[in-house]
This record gives sequence, structure tokens and C-alpha cells, in this order.
Amino acid sequence: MSVPPFLTPRARSAAMRDLAERQPLLARQRRRPRDGRSTRRAALLGLGLTLATASAGALAWWGSQWLRSTPLLAVRSIEVLGHERLVEAALVEAAAIPPGTNLLALDPIAVRERLEALPGVRHARVVRQFPGRVALLVQEREPYVLANADGLFWLDAEGRVLGPEPHPLPPRLPILTGVTLPAEPAASAPDRVQTGLALLRILSRVGGRLVPRVSEIDLGRPEGPVLYTTEGVEVRIGVEAWEERLGRLDALPASGIWWS
Repeated sequence: MSVPPFLTPRARSAAMRDLAERQPLLARQRRRPRDGRSTRRAALLGLGLTLATASAGALAWWGSQWLRSTPLLAVRSIEVLGHERLVEAALVEAAAIPPGTNLLALDPIAVRERLEALPGVRHARVVRQFPGRVALLVQEREPYVLANADGLFWLDAEGRVLGPEPHPLPPRLPILTGVTLPAEPAASAPDRVQTGLALLRILSRVGGRLVPRVSEIDLGRPEGPVLYTTEGVEVRIGVEAWEERLGRLDALPASGIWWS
């Protein structure tokens, strides 16, 4: 019995189609027109995000301005810490913090610089303590030696003029004479003052017994510093080899005649 040709696979005229191919599906997607409602939705979303960002920025700016001006953060008290010789009222005046200044509007660096411009202040620190307190922490310059320049003035170990001494007591170190002090307290020490400080450091290091026997160091001589002892002896030490010469002088008896 013969089989009708239309019932056999060979009788089919067209090849079977692969339904898994992507190209026809993608082509239909590209040809599909975009929905107008989706476009409007995306535009509204972008506009909303822009408005939200702008509103957040404006709110942050307004909040910052409010914090820097609100009386809730106004300075109500100023405390000075670390001072012994300096007067508290003078330090507060030098800080120049107007009453009612907002803590966030206060410039701690500017306040610190004003404090450190004072002759007796070595370092200063400004601490803001919320809601309304400022602490001024100062480190004072230590008096080191007296210098006689149209009056007695205290110098620190760097040669900075700290102020006059109206009621002098027997000094711990010899008095420096033959020097001129700068008119500005913040100015660096002149060369003669620096020479005297260097000599004092050597004298303190090598002349243990010699220090209390020297009452004055004259730095105005062209041939070099001259020491005067409490016994009235004049000692010329020249311009070099101070450590060696002072070591020899320290070994001499107090009644000896010193000449170097």
C-alpha cells in the first residue's frame, strides 16, 4: 500500500522554523513605539530629584546661617587657664572676643595669634565649649635673666623682653649690661643679647661654683664680654674658647685675681 506523499516528512515544502531565534523578537521590540506616559513619568521623576536636591542645599545653607547667628550659641563666659604672672583681665582684653559672639562664628586662630602677640605668652590655645563658653589656655614665657638697658628688664631664654622689673631682688644669674633692647616686644633679640645668652648657658654648664660669684656680664666691649665678680674683679674672656677659659676660672679660689 502506498503512502500519500503529503503524509511523509519529505513531502513538506518548507523547512521547520527555529522559534528560539532572538532577531525577530528584537526587531519587533525596536519597532514598538515608546509610550508617551513613560516619557512624562521619567521627566517628572528627574524634575522631582532636581527640586529635592535644591531644597536640601537651601535647607543646609539656611541651617548653617541660623547656627552661626543664633543667640543660643552666644559666648557667655571666658575662662583663662595656665597663667601665673600674667593678669587675667589683660589676657581677656587681648583675646578681643566681643560679648555675644556666636561660638561657630568665632575664629580661634585669630584669637590665638592675638594672645601670642603678648610679650609674656609663649603659646596659646583657644577651645570652644558649647553652648556658650570659651577657654583660653596659655603657656607663659619664663623670666630667665635681667638686662640693664635704661632700667632693668626681664628676658626669657630666647631673649624676648617680658617686661620691666620695678623691684629688683638679687638675681639668680648675672645681669646683662651694655645691650640695647628692641622697642617691639615681639622683635628678635639683638646680637649682643644673643651673645650674652650663649655665654650664660656655657657659664651655667661648666662654671658651677663660678655662677654665684659673677654679678654682671658687660657685652658692650669691642674686645669681647667682660665679667665682674662679687669681689670686684674684672675678668676678660675674649671672643672665643669660652668653655675652656671659664672652666679654668671655676677652679681658681675666690680671692684670686682672674685675668683671661
